[in-house]
Amino acid sequence: MSKNRLFLPLTANLTSLALVAVVDIWAFPPQSPVQVTLPLKPLSAVRPVYPPAAKADGIEGKVTLRTTVDKDGSVSHAEVLVGDPEFAQAAIEAVCQWRYEPMEKRAVTDVNLGFTPVRGDGDSVFTSPMALYYPDPPYTKKARAAKLQGTVLLESTVASDGTVSDVKVTKALGKELDESAAQIVMTWKFLPALKDGNPVPFKLMAEIVFKMWGRRWTPSTQTLQCHLNQPPSG
Repeated sequence: MSKNRLFLPLTANLTSLALVAVVDIWAFPPQSPVQVTLPLKPLSAVRPVYPPAAKADGIEGKVTLRTTVDKDGSVSHAEVLVGDPEFAQAAIEAVCQWRYEPMEKRAVTDVNLGFTPVRGDGDSVFTSPMALYYPDPPYTKKARAAKLQGTVLLESTVASDGTVSDVKVTKALGKELDESAAQIVMTWKFLPALKDGNPVPFKLMAEIVFKMWGRRWTPSTQTLQCHLNQPPSG
């Protein structure tokens, strides 16, 4: 069974707003009869409604759902695997409206959602972006042969439609891991950041740690920093 943990703390001050997400992954022999697919990329997604009581109290939370996606791409079932109870219903109601590419057979996939309160700097109100799809890059043959471990840092732009472009490696590791990381980041998908209710682009700094766990090589950590007050130039 693979275990994923997603942490979405938000920090804010008068000049910046940053979202940091960390994903830790452990690989173990499967023990569940449920065949869970790799992450699926939604064609369309709606943002969960923040529970009023949690919003009023400034409470953050996270929920992991196990969803069933039918052949037509609609979500027919969603159940909570782990998460804060006050956010569970909002997460289910949102994800059941998501749509995926049609497929040959029904699929089961896990979805991680983070809830972060709206923040303001006195003049504007910011809503943090929400990561929808962020698969791990694969280890390369050269890196496995060299038993190479380490960190790749990347900078990119996330457009107001949630797609990623202009990926640049700012700290390289070598053995084709940089290219592997950059190519996979290009496929990531977000619900965009909002400024006063309107989608805005933002800079994304991603840290991907390649590390060996037991006998299996896997990117073990992703750290995402989304700077909403620094729109891409040009």
